[in-house]
Amino acid sequence: MRSLGTSLQEAEVAARYPAGVFPRSVAREPASSQPPLVRPRAITLPVLMYHGFTSLAGEYEVPIPVFREQLDWLKSHGYRTVTLPQVYAYMFGRGRLPRKPVLITMDDGRLSQLAAIRELRKRGMRAVLFVMGGGNQLDWAQLRKIKYWGFEIESHTMTHPLHPPLTKLSSARLWYELYNSRRVLRQRLGVSARYLAYPGGAYDARVVRMARKAGYVGALGSWGGGRWTPAQRFSEPRMLVRGDLSVRAFGQLVRSMTSKPAESPGGGINP
Repeated sequence: MRSLGTSLQEAEVAARYPAGVFPRSVAREPASSQPPLVRPRAITLPVLMYHGFTSLAGEYEVPIPVFREQLDWLKSHGYRTVTLPQVYAYMFGRGRLPRKPVLITMDDGRLSQLAAIRELRKRGMRAVLFVMGGGNQLDWAQLRKIKYWGFEIESHTMTHPLHPPLTKLSSARLWYELYNSRRVLRQRLGVSARYLAYPGGAYDARVVRMARKAGYVGALGSWGGGRWTPAQRFSEPRMLVRGDLSVRAFGQLVRSMTSKPAESPGGGINP
């Protein structure tokens, strides 16, 4: 976990972008960048949140053998990994999903995630990595390779502030965390980073407004649940997967967040 107090960096940001004054090109982003509400609908799906992968099980650490068993359970029960753009497009009436979609997310850009990514690749599965604009354990070369492998990379802010959280930051510092993260990820990796994961799940109306201005089209929290709706596209839920979860308990967790929507003749979920 990372935090950043008052610094020269923050002072420079404050001087460049006074509170409430933002670059015109970002603040006036065209309305087309926001998903249009065309036949909006909710969906319940398992959105699994991981952090580290080590030899010892913990709240935020999952041993690789346990992760393998979880992936094999998903495969054997017909689940297919999807991306954030796929899920958001489905909610806003512009796409389909597989019969049993699952969204796997990994936070913090930790080096141990490489081992988990190798296990995913072996099974033809993918995940979303939420990384910071600076301070990741994974270096830029490794992240570029992960992107090349077909994994989605999105924003986890610039420095992962927790003490204080996003909701307690000055407007200038908040803008730095949200806007600069997208800018750096675009420059370093060539990704648009249109989706955000709030560090510690901290957000409020001001954070959401600033995220919209910074160009995000959706955001995820870090609390339980699997019910996604268009109305809460800037506060969609996830479920933390603990390292001490048995395969049976993992299966029960996934099933509890799996809906039974209408299916198309092709086997997917209809718009």
